Amino acid sequence: MANAVRLRVELRPSPNKTKEEQFREMLHVFKRRCNECGILSKYKDYEFFESKSQKERKKRRESELRKMKEKQEQVSQRRAMKAKLNRKPSSVRDSFAEQEIYLGDNEITDGFFIKKR
Repeated sequence: MANAVRLRVELRPSPNKTKEEQFREMLHVFKRRCNECGILSKYKDYEFFESKSQKERKKRRESELRKMKEKQEQVSQRRAMKAKLNRKPSSVRDSFAEQEIYLGDNEITDGFFIKKR
């Protein structure tokens, strides 16, 4: 195998824990390391035969979904900006906005002072 990954997980002796607890902890560490290395995902990729055309279709579909998601995020960001610009300031915000000149390094956000560091 060209892409072999070696994992080594040992049972740590501990006087406070039973053998069963130690084994559970070791198994948890093993599963986490397998997940980090991507062993399970590689196994699932090669579990069934997938032809070249199927792989290409799957890749194309994933890229289209990713592009649609990015476009949807951009639209939602634009809508949020428009809503923020069209929002009428409240009387509290108006009073703080007038005092903004005299604050210096402080910043006003939603009617509250935020001190810059």
